[in-house]
Amino acid sequence: MLHVESGETVELNREQRVLLGPGDVLALTPDGLTEARRWSGGSRDSNGGGGRVRDFFGYDGLVRAVREEVAQNPSSLADAGMAVAKRAREFAGGTINDDVCLLLARRIERGEPSR
Repeated sequence: MLHVESGETVELNREQRVLLGPGDVLALTPDGLTEARRWSGGSRDSNGGGGRVRDFFGYDGLVRAVREEVAQNPSSLADAGMAVAKRAREFAGGTINDDVCLLLARRIERGEPSR
């Protein structure tokens, strides 16, 4: 799925073109960050139940974190990416039990120095 600034979500299960404007950031990640999870509520039984609810960092959490961290680290997408992963790990109580990979790329104009 691809989230564009208009709030539209585009399914990417087929070939499709998306135009990125100058300064736009593209974030690519497997499910490890969006499925970072934490439990809330009462004590958990052996089946994972017991009144506890599993919350996921989710797609919205990822989009929010990328936006905020890119805004706070405009000169370094590497720093922004590390901060996004840290936020997902903190959300999950310090451990993510899945793959964590995040690629951030920014469109720049010809002649514009890379950041």
